[in-house]
Amino acid sequence: MTGTALESSLAKKIARLRDGKPPRVLDLFAGCGGLSLGFQAAGFEISAGLEFDPLAAESHGVNFHRGDARHQRPFDITK
Repeated sequence: MTGTALESSLAKKIARLRDGKPPRVLDLFAGCGGLSLGFQAAGFEISAGLEFDPLAAESHGVNFHRGDARHQRPFDITK
């Protein structure tokens, strides 16, 4: 990412927060969502959770993204 693109991206993020929108979190190695639950309780938006285990990924998706099957699939981040 070039300096200008990075500055633009950061400016958009800061403007989003200044507009009162919550900070966003991507939970890696999410399990069923314990860390996501803590962030959610603190006012953060859970954008997604990545998990390798199929049952844990499904649990995280159901717990934080009901009705959106994309969030219930396991992912192998090494591929």
